[in-house]
Amino acid sequence: MVNERIKKIRKFLSNSLGFTFVDNVLSVIILSVGLVGGMTIMQNATAKTINNDMTTIATQLAQEKMEMVISDCVLVGYTAIVPSKEKLDGDFSGYKRRVKVYEVNPIDLKTPFPGSGYKKIEVIVDWGKEDYQEIKLSTLVTSR
Repeated sequence: MVNERIKKIRKFLSNSLGFTFVDNVLSVIILSVGLVGGMTIMQNATAKTINNDMTTIATQLAQEKMEMVISDCVLVGYTAIVPSKEKLDGDFSGYKRRVKVYEVNPIDLKTPFPGSGYKKIEVIVDWGKEDYQEIKLSTLVTSR
């Protein structure tokens, strides 16, 4: 009885064909497509996270410079506000910071107008060549 059972199992196993080569190749292709898709999603998420971190740092660096410029205006005077450029070092070596200063028309606050007593200050921090890799803060100070 046990012998017959073993014979039936052997016969069943010897008759089963298993997976063909085509089945195996298709399963590898399907798994590969799934893995490549997953890896692409992970890569994009990592790149966006890094860009968001750099944007946050650039915003803080721009705010810091803006506060320094306004502080100079208050402590030293209106004439102390001058354009500047600096390449940062240390942890911020990938960032460049510029200060643009120009006097503007008091009516529209955009048109350049020397001697108006209204200075528009723009602090620009960039960390790459793309347009989205730049932060710009602006404010207005007066001589009065």
